[in-house]
Amino acid sequence: MVNPKLAEKTIEEFVKKFGAIGAANLRNRTGFKKSVINSILHENRHYQKIEHSPLSSRNTRPVWKWSEEKVPLPVKIRVFSRVTTVEEPSL
Repeated sequence: MVNPKLAEKTIEEFVKKFGAIGAANLRNRTGFKKSVINSILHENRHYQKIEHSPLSSRNTRPVWKWSEEKVPLPVKIRVFSRVTTVEEPSL
């Protein structure tokens, strides 16, 4: 079992040291499970998620970087569908 305080401190040091880094790269460097790393990154509001597209791929991959200020939660865009009614002409 992983000590949560040790894992948080280790992840924080790696992100500050290496700059923008992905969860898979953190897994390879620290040896923690990816689920543990993702829970730490999503829980702490000082980690900023950036969608990054590598040059050799079309898919975007999330990269995490440290921010001294708290990052606001992402805003979910809600789309409302308009109900249209068709009026029948009266005779």
